Amino acid sequence: MSAQKDADRVLLEVPESVTRSDTFRDLTADLQSAGLHAAEASGVAMMVMTQVIASRATAEMPPVERTGDAASIAIDSGSRGVILRAGPPDMQALIRVPPDQSGAAPAVVRGEQVVVRRLRGVGRGEIELNPRRAWKFKVQAPTWNTVLDVGGLDVREIHVDSGATNLECFLPQPRGAVPIHISSGVVNVSLHRPRGTAVIAHAHTGAVKLKLDDFSTKVAIFDVHWQSEGALEAPDRFDLEVSSGVVDLKVDSYMPKVERAAPVPAEVQPAGKPASALEILLDGVEARVKAR
Repeated sequence: MSAQKDADRVLLEVPESVTRSDTFRDLTADLQSAGLHAAEASGVAMMVMTQVIASRATAEMPPVERTGDAASIAIDSGSRGVILRAGPPDMQALIRVPPDQSGAAPAVVRGEQVVVRRLRGVGRGEIELNPRRAWKFKVQAPTWNTVLDVGGLDVREIHVDSGATNLECFLPQPRGAVPIHISSGVVNVSLHRPRGTAVIAHAHTGAVKLKLDDFSTKVAIFDVHWQSEGALEAPDRFDLEVSSGVVDLKVDSYMPKVERAAPVPAEVQPAGKPASALEILLDGVEARVKAR
């Protein structure tokens, strides 16, 4: 019956059709034999049948990320002049445009995923991100003049696609090992990490014009493995991978102007499997019968 088209509408409009059915009479009789009074059995039978008929069979939905999990944001192909930065500490939404609406970058939010696409406009287009969330960033290509001012965010990953040009990133203090991948064909990247932050870098043969703190090379004629002092033992660090064909990449340090906000704890889920409304109803009937 629950699969019958428009069954819920028919039920609500002509409820007496249910009470006249054989199924209703049989269910009422079964409930009476289980110990319910006639009026109780009739009411419970009506509720059960309403639930069964009106409910829709739904496909299993994919699990929704918990509040403590990382959200993701991608700067879409063709975008230019996008700035991403931390919003205020009391921010509730996942993202928001700055108070100056004219300086906003268009964005689409789908669950925990954000896509920014700014194809036209002069100057910069800004978006503020919730600083109490963890974030994964993807800069797609081609993109131009992108700024990730994320010193006040919990950054879990940064991936830059081949063809991105002019990217400047102000990094936060890392939590754990944070991967940063710069793909082949990316041109002019500056990564500023907080002073004293550990970083391990692997630049593949063919990377051009690298400057990693005091180390520099015009062309990597072999794989370059470089790390800041104490980085190999540091549990909190950036793991930087630079692909062959990257041109003009700089890594240096700076002093962040803002502190990273405390993360939102993961939502505690109640133990056990959730019960349906019908199961709860029948459990209540069983408890009432046993109490007599």
